[in-house]
Amino acid sequence: IERYFEPFPSVRGWIDATLESVRATGYAETLLGRRRRIPDIDSKNGRLRSMAENAAVNTPVQGSAADIIKKAMIDVEQRLTESKLVGRMLLQVHDELVFEVPERELEETTDLVRECMEHAVELDAPLKVDFGSGANWLEAH
Repeated sequence: IERYFEPFPSVRGWIDATLESVRATGYAETLLGRRRRIPDIDSKNGRLRSMAENAAVNTPVQGSAADIIKKAMIDVEQRLTESKLVGRMLLQVHDELVFEVPERELEETTDLVRECMEHAVELDAPLKVDFGSGANWLEAH
């Protein structure tokens, strides 16, 4: 574990700061301000404390990713409705969105979705979106 952190010392610092913050406040927070209570962060039970520490570190990362995709989905749906494009969002699978789009609208819909997803939130590092298309899930990947 220590060898993993050697080239990434700021990651270890971030984890330590996150755990310190959660111990002080009792909750972890996502990038968009959603809070998750972490009641066992100071538990005497090592197993419970370890699970709480994992949740404390995981929440800002995966919770923020969930917030971003939710915001992107809202933005995409609104823009699709305003655009009068026929394509529609069908479902979300983790960090992917699946659409049903007529071939003639594929490029325009892709551009719209890319814009919404890559600008759902402004970050220091740019959000990048990959696309695939096909008649089924396998072809799209």
